[in-house]
Amino acid sequence: MTHFKFCRLHLFVTIASITTLISSCDPKNDNNTYIEEEALSAPSNFTTDYTNKCIRWDAVPNAEKYYCTINDRENYTISKNYINLTNTSITEDQWHTITVQAIAPTNSKWYNSSTVNYPFIFTKKTLLATPTNFKHEIFEIIDPISKQPENKIKIMWDAVPNAEKYYVTFKKQQETHPKWESRPITESSFIPMRTIEIGHNYVLEICAIPKENSPLYVTSETKEIIITAQ
Repeated sequence: MTHFKFCRLHLFVTIASITTLISSCDPKNDNNTYIEEEALSAPSNFTTDYTNKCIRWDAVPNAEKYYCTINDRENYTISKNYINLTNTSITEDQWHTITVQAIAPTNSKWYNSSTVNYPFIFTKKTLLATPTNFKHEIFEIIDPISKQPENKIKIMWDAVPNAEKYYVTFKKQQETHPKWESRPITESSFIPMRTIEIGHNYVLEICAIPKENSPLYVTSETKEIIITAQ
């Protein structure tokens, strides 16, 4: 009888030991050190930087580099969250696609590389030049109602190649309640509708605009100049 009790006790201890061993190997056990690798986020928020001729996207946390594919045939591995289009063979008069995969650090125990983004469509366009070489002249008109003389101003600049029109905004500087005057014009000169006070400063904001849906060019940066009426 004593021998039988000893065998039952030995069997119980053996089963308990096996159960403990299995529990310690369970990846769901809170006390183990099992780590499931996490996939990096796919690159997102793509934009075309026409000034620097590159495609940008938000940096992916913990990514070591990026694997870019353009038009399903050109592949580039880069360390920054942008790719310079001048280093590619794409042409300016066509539409293109780019996909990017965020690559995890080499031998990382924590992260896997991401999936690729949904293809971003872009064109390799050129930023139009900003208008330059501004000049102005003051001239006098007779108001048709009051019959009194009024001062007007004509602002001129060099025509921008490949620009179809310009968008201008004009106002008096440091005016308590600014009266903005904004409109598109096709000539490389502008005569505001308002009268001008001699000796006062005025602000002109202007940008050059290409033909609508131009495959080659995009609107220039906006330039602000201060004009003293004299």
